[in-house]
Order: sequence, then C-alpha cells, then structure tokens
Amino acid sequence: MAEQRTGQARDGLDGLDFNTVLRECLACAVLAINDQGQITLLNREAEPLLGLSSDELPGPTVERLPTALRALVAEAFLTGEPASGREMVLHDKSGLECTQGVTTVLTRPDARQPRQVLVVLHDITGARMMESNLRWLDRLASIGTLSASMAHEIKNAMVAVKTFVELARKEGELLSMTDLVSREIRRIDSILNQMLRFAAPAKTTFAPTHVHDVLEHAVGVIQPQLQDRRIVLQCRFGAEPDLVKADEYQLEQAFLNLLLNSLEATGADGELTVKTQMASPGEPALASNPAAPVLKVDITDTGMGIAPENLKRLFEPFFSTKPGGTGLGLAISRRIIEEHHGELRVQSEVGRGTTITAALPLFQR
Repeated sequence: MAEQRTGQARDGLDGLDFNTVLRECLACAVLAINDQGQITLLNREAEPLLGLSSDELPGPTVERLPTALRALVAEAFLTGEPASGREMVLHDKSGLECTQGVTTVLTRPDARQPRQVLVVLHDITGARMMESNLRWLDRLASIGTLSASMAHEIKNAMVAVKTFVELARKEGELLSMTDLVSREIRRIDSILNQMLRFAAPAKTTFAPTHVHDVLEHAVGVIQPQLQDRRIVLQCRFGAEPDLVKADEYQLEQAFLNLLLNSLEATGADGELTVKTQMASPGEPALASNPAAPVLKVDITDTGMGIAPENLKRLFEPFFSTKPGGTGLGLAISRRIIEEHHGELRVQSEVGRGTTITAALPLFQR
C-alpha cells in the first residue's frame, strides 16, 4: 500500500515540470530571456506588470521590456553573475506606480537549451512605505523629546523676562511695545506649557472671541517685518459679527503662522491683504457643522504662488519648499483651525500669488 502511494506521488511530481511551477505557482513575476533576445517564459504575475501575454511566446523580444529591465538583462549576459537587491519602478495591474525588487540569474546552457537569464520581480512597495512611515515616526519621536527639553529650558528663561515686564509696568515705564510684549510672553508661555505636556496635550480653553481683535494682535507682531521688506498691508475687516468660540492664544498662533508664511512668500514692494467676510450661501459649508454660518479670514499675498504638485503636500509636517524651513507652521495652523471646528482652504496660481482661507463657525448665542 505504501509503495502504491509513493508511486502516485511520484506520478504527480513527474507531471509538474519546472516551467509550470514558475508560471502557475509563484506569487512574484517571473520571466526568462534567451541569448537571442526572445522572451521564452512569462508567468501570469508578469503579464499585466509588463504588458505582455504568454500566448505570444516566444514572439516578444527583450525590446518590449522597460529600459531599466533591459539593462539588467544585458548586464547578466555580460557578466554571467547573479544580481539581487536591485530596484525599479513599474506600474501594477491598476496602473499605479509600484517599486519592484529585481533578481537576475544566468542559467547554465546545455545541448538542448541556450543560455537564458531568469528574472524575478517582487513587489516591495508596501515595505518601502513602511520604512518611510517608520522614519517619519522616528522623526516625530525625536522632535517630541527635543521639544520637551527646549520647552523646559525656555520656560525657565521666561521667568526673568516676565519679571522685567511686570516691574516696568509697575514703575510706569509703559513703552509703546510693553503691552504687546506682555501679551506675546503669555502666548509663548501657553505654547510652552503644551509642549511640556506633549504626550497628553492640554485641553483647549474655548470662549467667545472677537476674530478682529485676534487678527490685530497678530498683524502687530509682523508689522516691523512688513516695514523692513516694504510690503504694503491692507486690512479689510468686513465680517459682522466677528464672534467665534475659540482659544484666543491658539487662534492667534494659527493666524500668525499663516501671516508669516504669506509674508515670506511675498517679495519686496509686494502686497499682503487680510480680509474677513461672511461666507455667501453658495459657498461650501463646514463639514463639521454644515448648518453653522461661516466667517472667513482670507490672507492673500502677491508672491510666486504654489506649484500644483506641492499644493497637496502643503500642510504635511516637515514638508517645506523654503530653505531651512521646518514645514511645521502650516501643519500646526491647520490642526488649530480644525480643533476650532473650522477648515483651511488654499487657492494659488503660479506667478500670481496665494490665498489661504481660514473658515470658522460663527458663535451663536
């Protein structure tokens, strides 16, 4: 009985040749090219990836393959050495770009078969994405640790500055910038407290807030830079009413980030416009609160605009087109606006400038 089962198994293996295994049993793409440049084997995973069909064999030639793959095949014939760990970008069954790991092996010729290069392609797109995500998470962890250390040291230094400002006010030395400096110190202190609680961010304190007051404070901070660059600022506060439910310091931080970003994008003798208005009935509602009236803050610059390929990455942390930029300012602004149940929207045209709109739900008593 045992001999019978062994014979049956052997019969099954005898009917399964090597080419059948390559064509039907492997999850990766496999093809073979002989020294005449003909594709002699193509499994079903390789067909959509290379745009070929096994029904054409042995008709297709190596010229039908992507340029990078042809170069690897030529190298294998030339050196006779196997190659692994190579990578190239192809398109998957859906037409999307995918990263393929490539291995090539030159088979030993015999009397019946000419020399052939066997090529194995395996999709490593997921692995590369995972590596990229792990690197990104590692950078976030590093920034978290660094931020906590910096916040601790800066907070200690702020004690002396706060004491100086309070003493100056008590002594009657009320310089024109004293109130502004005092306010900015309190705002920085609030930010540092959040950084120290990075692992468990502090809860936002919401209260009815006048947007125009917050904008005036933010504009006051950048006024010296506007003068240095000879940039004309126009403020058109037309929203009425202008009351939203917000954390005043966080909202000012968001507006200040947006203003600084627009200021840096605007060249000398350019223009920066800050405008508030109520959204018209035909404009998009807020996804978080479709029924709420919407107050819009438009910040428009006359800079070079944003290239279309960069628009979708504009609010991505660590992405910046500015030399030395951290890519965190806009990401932080969007997070703050979204925490206020609002949205940030961008319109830009290369060579004509950019408008960033902060859309916020109006406070309703």
